[in-house]
Amino acid sequence: MITQPYMIDSHCHIHDPEHAFEVAEVLTGAVAAGVRQLICIGTSAEDSRLAVDFAKQYEGIWATVGLHPHDAALGEDDFEVLARLVGDEKVVAIGECGLDYHYENSPRDAQLRALEYQLQLAVS
Repeated sequence: MITQPYMIDSHCHIHDPEHAFEVAEVLTGAVAAGVRQLICIGTSAEDSRLAVDFAKQYEGIWATVGLHPHDAALGEDDFEVLARLVGDEKVVAIGECGLDYHYENSPRDAQLRALEYQLQLAVS
């Protein structure tokens, strides 16, 4: 049975402390616009942890865990953090991940290693 349709914001960063979001204001605006669920995107191990912790505080907010290509060279320890976080009930996807050879903020081999790891994590 389909009830009233609604939207999901599939990519937001309202958990990011670098941005001065008034969370209550953002959530009120989202509901007013018909958005009922939001997915906070993790871009590094630490940011992924923040996204998961943030999502745990709110109904209808979920998180992803991942290493953005720009952060792929941060280190192998980040892989272990992602592996621990991925089992959390608030985690709905792996990412933000991929390859970015335009800016190359991380070496290509590090980007490939991070992407391959995240793909394996996603299918396991």
